[in-house]
Amino acid sequence: MNTLFQFTEIEGFTLKEKEMNATLCELFSAWKESIKSMEGENTFWTEYFVSDGFYPRYTEQKTKVLFLGRESHGGMGGYSYIYLIYKGYMEKIIDGKALEQYALHRRLLKITYGLMHNLCPWEDIPKAADIASTLGKEGGISFAFMNLCKIDNEEPEGAHKNCNWGQIGSFLEATKNSGRDFIAEEIDILAPDVIIDMNLCDKFDYLGETEKLTNDANAHLWRLIVKGKKYPLIDAYHFAAKKGDQADFYDPIVTCMEKVESLL
Repeated sequence: MNTLFQFTEIEGFTLKEKEMNATLCELFSAWKESIKSMEGENTFWTEYFVSDGFYPRYTEQKTKVLFLGRESHGGMGGYSYIYLIYKGYMEKIIDGKALEQYALHRRLLKITYGLMHNLCPWEDIPKAADIASTLGKEGGISFAFMNLCKIDNEEPEGAHKNCNWGQIGSFLEATKNSGRDFIAEEIDILAPDVIIDMNLCDKFDYLGETEKLTNDANAHLWRLIVKGKKYPLIDAYHFAAKKGDQADFYDPIVTCMEKVESLL
């Protein structure tokens, strides 16, 4: 199995999801190949291409949530982000950190749980490790995760904790100039009910047509149009930011979710 496509080895995907994964594999292969001729001049290398996608039972969720990140880092180049992170969730530890201590993944799991359970109060949400045990299982949570840049940040240890904006910009421009709208195609395949991005509003031009609908303090609701379809897009802080889980992330996202139907 090509390590880029190891996500297809995870157990629990429905027949429909296996078909979606096959389509994603074709997309990532074409994406990687289409930008290969531009890699050196654009300061990225396609050998560090990282695939992403969704976890099992995603299509069965009451609300299909797509989280949109910036880039992977820490030696994921050439591998599947979904496969590696899934393994970490099952082992309850990622990069040597317990899930409760890893802000980004703690928030991903807890916020997803809240959205899957009728926007329940924060205090009713279980611990991240307990939620992780249900990921991809029947009756459990699931979600999609897509990094805007598919090239791993291979900066020296420590430096990779900061985004490699030069590489991200080069990758996005190369993708834009490839003659095919790969970002739009991935969103179309994942077909989420809501997209939550991590402070990426300055990169929205690469997603599609956008319009800001609210101007709340910690999260903003946008309308995103991709391939003629409208999506609610919530622009939040980066999930690794030193902010409060409930006050700065969950509650503002819930407020946006409550406005989707009337504003979208």
